[in-house]
Amino acid sequence: MFSFLNKKIPRQYSFTNWAKGLIGSQFKKYFFKLAKIFYAKIYIPGSVKPTKGKMLIVSEVGGLGDAILFRRTLEGIKNNYDVYLITKKYHLPAYEYVIPKEKIFVPNNFFHFLRIAKNFKKINFDLLLLHELSVASFITTLLFFKNIPYKIGVFANQAKGFLNKNFNAQDYQNVLDLYSDLTAYLGGQYKLHSFDEFKKTPLLKNNQILIHIGSGSLCKNWRIKNFIELFKMFDEANIKYKIIGNKQDLQIIKHLANQLSVKSITIKSFDELAKMILDSEVVICHNTSVLHLTFALGVKTISFNSKGNYTWWNPYKDFPGHKHHAFNASDKECGHLQHIKSLLIKKNQYGCSLFDSIKPRAVFKIAEKMIS
Repeated sequence: MFSFLNKKIPRQYSFTNWAKGLIGSQFKKYFFKLAKIFYAKIYIPGSVKPTKGKMLIVSEVGGLGDAILFRRTLEGIKNNYDVYLITKKYHLPAYEYVIPKEKIFVPNNFFHFLRIAKNFKKINFDLLLLHELSVASFITTLLFFKNIPYKIGVFANQAKGFLNKNFNAQDYQNVLDLYSDLTAYLGGQYKLHSFDEFKKTPLLKNNQILIHIGSGSLCKNWRIKNFIELFKMFDEANIKYKIIGNKQDLQIIKHLANQLSVKSITIKSFDELAKMILDSEVVICHNTSVLHLTFALGVKTISFNSKGNYTWWNPYKDFPGHKHHAFNASDKECGHLQHIKSLLIKKNQYGCSLFDSIKPRAVFKIAEKMIS
């Protein structure tokens, strides 16, 4: 009955992981309600936006996909500002070719974050950019960065009380519009395509279709049984394809994929993923970091999108040339109860029921058309 407590279930689908997310979001919500009493100590009225100088960026925004999108802003402004970046370890691959390594700082924990911030207090920064607002970034701003003259926020609506300029998601049609406006505001130009460091060596397009089956969120998962059905269609049509994912992703299909004509591949690094994308004609994936990276590399995509991210997080479908096809899931919301419901199903049903409207045959037809 309580199969969501089964330790064999991959971590990203575990009840514990879901519960941590729920508790963390509620803590953050009430923390910032109380934190507003300190906003007056941080806000510096009448500040003028500097057009050059030292910029400190604290990037606490969630996934790797966000870092891939934000990277192109950094590429657009790095000649205008001397940028220092505090970020998460798993965001490093997106930034390390843009910002000098000696100016990228990765805290190991909250207390390490405080030590880094304390050292930065000695530097006369002209501008602070908060890429989302976390409890940690607020505390460090209050303790060490409040005297930085000009403060900007992205996805930091809770901080608008002490920011000089805020880029709120609700004010934009899609995510590319937001980052493009941010880059222009800082005197740069936002690049749609990026990661030129991976394009230096020509690839032969040895693979027709690359398929990434995973997602860190259950409400962004096409059912595994649908992937298996799609794989069989590719086998029958003699279409070359590869399945990629991390160990947890591939654990799900291991016992289901015995009849497949291709082996699954565990991705061990960001560089490896980028090269495999460039070596493929089409990438099939959910609306995740893989989608954002594939678009940035200029490769065709077929994506599975839930209601909450279809129009805002996936603007690629609107680009000309039919290079990006987006399948939309049900119009229903996928909340916490849907997560639990999804966990109480047989292993070959892993995924979200809201995606059941997307049929394998329809995906196969689009893929076949794109590679022909």
